[in-house]
This record gives sequence, C-alpha cells and structure tokens, in this order.
Amino acid sequence: VISVTVVVDSSVSDCNMLADILTKATFILGVEKGFEIIDSMPGVACLAVTDDYEIYKSLNWQLAFDDVSKDFVVN
Repeated sequence: VISVTVVVDSSVSDCNMLADILTKATFILGVEKGFEIIDSMPGVACLAVTDDYEIYKSLNWQLAFDDVSKDFVVN
C-alpha cells in the first residue's frame, strides 16, 4: 500500500482521530483486512493505492474521479 485516504462523516464521534487510526491500520494490515474493518463501520469510506498501481475503493466510497493515469487500474 502506497496511499490511503479515509473519509469519516463528521457526525461520527472523534471523526478525525478515527480517520487517522483507520489510515494507519490499512497501511499495516493491507487493503483486504483494512477494508473489512472500514466496510463494517457506517459513515466511513476509504480509497487505497497499492504499489502495483491498483486503486481500491471501499463499499461506501461515493466520490468519483475522472482523470486517472493509464498506469493505474481501478478495482
């Protein structure tokens, strides 16, 4: 994992701290295990990029992105 972005709804208690914790957890655990945790939490979404340029979106990821380099693969 080379990049992780976690978005937590502001209605969630301690949303900023939770986003930091989940970002670190996803770096350490990897995309599959990190997303298991993230997908189980309401109001939380994640986008992760791996070192082989694959982009992964959690189930709750709603933000679209259009301009992605052809080097990346969106899963």
